[in-house]
Amino acid sequence: MNLRRQTLIAIGFTMIAVVIIVMLYGFVVMEKGYADLEQRQARMEGDRAFALINDHNRAVDAILRDYAAWNETYDFAAGGGPEYLEVNLGAELFQNTKIDVMEFFDRDARYIGGAQLNRSAGELEPISPEVEAAVQRAGIIEETIRTGNATFGYIAAPAKALMVVTEPILHTDDSGPIGGAMLMITYLDEDRLAEFSTLFSRPISMAVPSRPADGIPVAANGFGVVRLNDSTIAGLTPVVDVHGGQIGLLSVEVPRDIYQNGMKTVTSFLLSALLIGAVFSALALVLIDRQVLQRMHSIILQVEKIRNSGTQHRIEGVTGDDELTGLAVSINAMVTEITSANHRYQSLAETAKELNIVIAADHRVEYMNPAAEAWFGIAWHPTLPVTTLVPEFDSELFDEAMSAVNQQRSLRRELQIEREGGLRILDATIIPAIDEQGGVGGMTMIARDVTEQRRREEERLRLARLETLGAVAASVSHQFNNLMTIVQGNLMLGRQMIDDPEMTLRFIGIADEAVARAQIETNKLVTFAHGGEPILQQIAIQKVIGEAVRVGVQDASGEVTVVVEAPALMVMVDRRQLVGAISELIRNAREATGDQGPVTVRVSTTIPWTAPAPELPPGEYVEIAISDTGQGIPESIRDRVFEVTCTTKEAACGIGLPLARSVARKHGGDVLITASGSEGTTISMLLPIQKITTTGTFLSRSPA
Repeated sequence: MNLRRQTLIAIGFTMIAVVIIVMLYGFVVMEKGYADLEQRQARMEGDRAFALINDHNRAVDAILRDYAAWNETYDFAAGGGPEYLEVNLGAELFQNTKIDVMEFFDRDARYIGGAQLNRSAGELEPISPEVEAAVQRAGIIEETIRTGNATFGYIAAPAKALMVVTEPILHTDDSGPIGGAMLMITYLDEDRLAEFSTLFSRPISMAVPSRPADGIPVAANGFGVVRLNDSTIAGLTPVVDVHGGQIGLLSVEVPRDIYQNGMKTVTSFLLSALLIGAVFSALALVLIDRQVLQRMHSIILQVEKIRNSGTQHRIEGVTGDDELTGLAVSINAMVTEITSANHRYQSLAETAKELNIVIAADHRVEYMNPAAEAWFGIAWHPTLPVTTLVPEFDSELFDEAMSAVNQQRSLRRELQIEREGGLRILDATIIPAIDEQGGVGGMTMIARDVTEQRRREEERLRLARLETLGAVAASVSHQFNNLMTIVQGNLMLGRQMIDDPEMTLRFIGIADEAVARAQIETNKLVTFAHGGEPILQQIAIQKVIGEAVRVGVQDASGEVTVVVEAPALMVMVDRRQLVGAISELIRNAREATGDQGPVTVRVSTTIPWTAPAPELPPGEYVEIAISDTGQGIPESIRDRVFEVTCTTKEAACGIGLPLARSVARKHGGDVLITASGSEGTTISMLLPIQKITTTGTFLSRSPA
């Protein structure tokens, strides 16, 4: 499936999804709106029905108030005869006022007369015990007599709620004292509610705990609405007694005309919106296809043709003044630039002196420039394996090169290739070769023949080594001549003092010591000339330091202080090489102070020296630090002090530091400049150690 179809399908489904979401949202919002409107209507109807019932009770209260304010009623409550009841208590009164019970009480709240209406017979009868018990539980008679206030409200009785009104019995002029109380009750039973339903034109029912009506939640608290069926709902109004407790729910059935008519309107609206959305979506798809997708499809086809055929070099037929036209213009400019760059690269590759070889991931050589063909003496062909040109380019090297280019890194190697006339060396740089999809499709090797350059470098190093060896030989020769003069002089004195054995032995001892120092000097020449590989032996570091101090301060003034923190520390070293190296460092320190200032040699152990000398392997080392109080190493030569012939003293060859570093590195250590400034210089020699024992300090001898 091409991009055009994918885009049309995606846009189509998106538009359909948007229309559906909008319709669903509209349906939910409007449905909720009509449902809320329906519920508000149901609550209003419930409130109106409750108000109708309360209006009836108010009318009863007005009648009762007239009876309670008669003097005849007052006299009856004060102890009058039954004649009052015979005259004023009749069935017609109950029927006309639509009450069910009428009672009289004296000022002590004792019942003194009353009756209830038998609706079916149309006659009065004694009040039922259930009603009497309900009135007693409510305590409304006592409250009316005590406070003189009327009671208007509801009380609970088994199977029904009772509407009650009470009035205090007073004189006709409303004067007291209160003579008692009167009570009228209307039953809110099914018959009475049916009468209210006829007046209200809607079905009204009442639910009480002992008689739940169908579908009415007796335990509901507060106003509410319940759905009775698809066409009817009920508005619920709580009925509370005179003390504020809920005793039932008044239900008014309301037809769902608003909701049902509203949902018909919503359905019609949504169907119309769906039709309009479908038409709009179709028009939008046609417009997008013509103005965007067809033109984009044309650009893609022409780009594929430019990439595959090589005969087309421009995008044509895309007209207009919009972003797609600009895209076509940009692609044309890019194609022109790429074509020009390819021509330039091909020209450079064809005329370059460096060997240019493109290698595919399957080990084939995809391209060789003329310089490479001439150098290897092989004409390129599509199946040429790279190992034919470079045998060293085996699987291991090839995998390493591919790993580097896949990480967008370059790899540089020197390749040795056997050719007629001898071994040749190629300095090769391997870089990623990018394919048409922008990924790594192989590698490009750019190489040049550096055989003659390497030979010249080796010759230069050989000449530099000979020059260094000559300088060292001159220094050693000078020191050797001085020592031989000492040997010759002391042997001559020994012959002259042959008759004095003690003096003869003394002169011979001095000559023997000079011969030992001469051996140390000749070892320097061996170190530079033949590598001077150390002959290791286990020896205490204190003994090596003491001998090095004696050699380093010969025939000189000034004091050398030696602090050895581990005198019994054993190291594996070549004694002669190490004595010569340390003595050179002591001699340099002494000369830096003008043979006058103090020189300190401190021997201590240290943790692995990772920062100044990261090339040292992990482990413990002994540090031999030689410190002077001279002027420090000049900044101009600080980076070259370990080079042979680098010196600041006249008539010196500068072999001390190079010799010391050479010996230290042959022993697995190093020599570093750990401090240098106006207050002096500290040179540290690091050597691997074997064992640390005690701590001690001694002071070297001071030459006279």
